[in-house]
Order: sequence, then structure tokens, then C-alpha cells
Amino acid sequence: QQGQNLPGHVKFLRVFSDLTQRLNPTRRLAFGLGSVGFVSHYLVNIFGLEGIVFFSELLLPFGFVSMFLLLLVELLEKSDVQ
Repeated sequence: QQGQNLPGHVKFLRVFSDLTQRLNPTRRLAFGLGSVGFVSHYLVNIFGLEGIVFFSELLLPFGFVSMFLLLLVELLEKSDVQ
């Protein structure tokens, strides 16, 4: 009932905050950099800055690789515990 009255951006920030709080600082950094990579890729493409930003081709692969490695490490730790 509380969440129904909140705007969408506040809900998104709460989910993002909850995700990052349970990670250790190194994984939090990887998650943050991966998220920045995704957002930067789309912003560079929207504003047409591919020719100006020399590393624009690396932003999307960096975002995917960092998220994939973070997920892999989390799953390996979880399977190691069981």
C-alpha cells in the first residue's frame, strides 16, 4: 500500500539502493560502473556523440561484462554455500 502512492523514480531509486546495499564495496563499484556504462552508451547514442567520445563502442560491452561477472560470482558463492 505504501509503494502505490510513490512516484516511479522513487520506486526505482529504492530498488537500486536495496540492490547495492547488500553488495560488498568492490561488487558495488562493479555494479555502479556497469550501470553507468549502460546509461552512458544510450546517452551517447541519443545525443549523437559517437564521433566525439572515442570509447563509445566499449560502453555497452563493458556494462554487459561487468554485470555478467557480478552475476557469475554471486551464483558461484550461492552454490558454494549449499
